[in-house]
Amino acid sequence: MSIYNVDKLVEDARRKFARCVSAEELPLREVWDTLDRYIFSCMEQNHGLVVPNFGRFGWQVARRFRNNCVGPYFNFLDSFCRRYHVSISRRQAPALEVDLCRWEDFNFSKAALCFSRKLTKDHVSVGLGVLVYQIGQAITQGRPLSLDFRVGKLVSSERNVCRFLFSSELMQMMEASPRMTRPSKVVDPSPPRPVRKGT
Repeated sequence: MSIYNVDKLVEDARRKFARCVSAEELPLREVWDTLDRYIFSCMEQNHGLVVPNFGRFGWQVARRFRNNCVGPYFNFLDSFCRRYHVSISRRQAPALEVDLCRWEDFNFSKAALCFSRKLTKDHVSVGLGVLVYQIGQAITQGRPLSLDFRVGKLVSSERNVCRFLFSSELMQMMEASPRMTRPSKVVDPSPPRPVRKGT
């Protein structure tokens, strides 16, 4: 079975919804590219993005014995997992909320205005829903998946086990940027040390 990539995803989504809307009215490839730019922009600015009915892209603190380090983070939303019977790789178990960066909810108007040359808010809203649905269908059917994003690659096996592999470009960007030493607005769960008052 051949690998299910972005080109096949877009083509299948276009064919499936052709009766409802034409390719000219809903340019799905541009919607995908807009989503990709939006995700990268958020992560580049050291915060995360919640993609509706799909997943969260962002940063997390990995706590170690003597020091903490920051790494990229992706996890499917529970609604997506339930609807499409997705199993998550054990290597990508959900992190504690206290260790995650702040999140930006996906803004369809912002996506159209800032990350696209020709899309409208409605294009992004409808197109994103179509693409997320088609990703879920491909996973449910057990198709080997490999979807390229600028920040990495979403892969799945025939057993519906999915994980996200972050790109070396993103890791290099993280190491080169001083502001990525720790995600913004992550709360330190350790209690404050008591302060001794002088007598």
